[in-house]
This record gives sequence, C-alpha cells and structure tokens, in this order.
Amino acid sequence: MVWLPTTSRDEIDFTLKENWDKLEDIITLIAEDDLILATGHLQVADIFPVLDLAGSRGVDKIIINHPLTRVVGATVEEQKEMSRRAYLEHCYVACLPGHDGLDPQRIATAVKEVGARRCILATDLGQIHNPQPTQGFKVFIDTMMELGISHKEVEIMCRVNPNHLFY
Repeated sequence: MVWLPTTSRDEIDFTLKENWDKLEDIITLIAEDDLILATGHLQVADIFPVLDLAGSRGVDKIIINHPLTRVVGATVEEQKEMSRRAYLEHCYVACLPGHDGLDPQRIATAVKEVGARRCILATDLGQIHNPQPTQGFKVFIDTMMELGISHKEVEIMCRVNPNHLFY
C-alpha cells in the first residue's frame, strides 16, 4: 500500500499542483506492481484529480482515508462519487476526543448512504495515548451495530472489502 501525504503534508509544504510530475511517477509504479493507493489526508479538491490520474493509469485498488474528518471534509454526496472508484475508509480514531471527536452516527449514516460494499472500517489506532487497536475495533464495531449497521455489513467492511484489495 502506498499512502499519499498525511498530516505531514503541512510540514513539508506539499501541494498537489507543484508535485504532479512526481505523483504521476508514483501512480505509474503503483499500477506496475498492482499496489493499493491510499489518499492519506488529501483534501476533496485534490482527491478527485488523483482518482482521475489513477484511473487513467489502470490503478483500481484505491482507498480514500478518513473522508469525514476535518482534514478531508468530504460530504456524503462527494463520498458517493468517490465510491464509484475507491473504497472509503472510516476509522475509529476520528471519533475520539483529541482527534476529530466525530459523532459515530455520521459514519453510520455515510455507510448507509454509500453502501457497505464500498466502505472499510478500521481503527488507525496504535498511538500510546489511545486504546489498543483490538479494543478500539470492538468498540467501533459495537457502536456501528448499535447505530443500525448489520452484522453482514460489518463483515463486508471488515473482511470482504479489505480481502478484495489485498488478494
């Protein structure tokens, strides 16, 4: 898996426009080795051109990381459009205080609108100040089910979709 810049993009003064040639090279390498492209913390305005470029090079394994967070800020309609070409990864860490404090209901609503077949649930945990990843994942899954996401949908987002990307 190849991630595009995350929060470090601000520290390295990353702009897509100024790095387009490098991005083209990276996308070509991803296509040649059939890797997964993850959009990192790119904003919506940058994600769509990346999706276009990736599609033009034959990259079809794409993950949109954290679509609902402040750093990405995709609306449900934008997520629906993205989901035509990528999986949307919703992470538990975004719901925690000290991160985005995102209401889990927003994730459940997005999953229902976009469809479980185009979403992935993950934690993005592992930081010392957060819960252990396995504990966080259990809480996240339980919360999603309490909010109306079915066991079958959870299985699709936690097992089927990631399996499709990696194998």
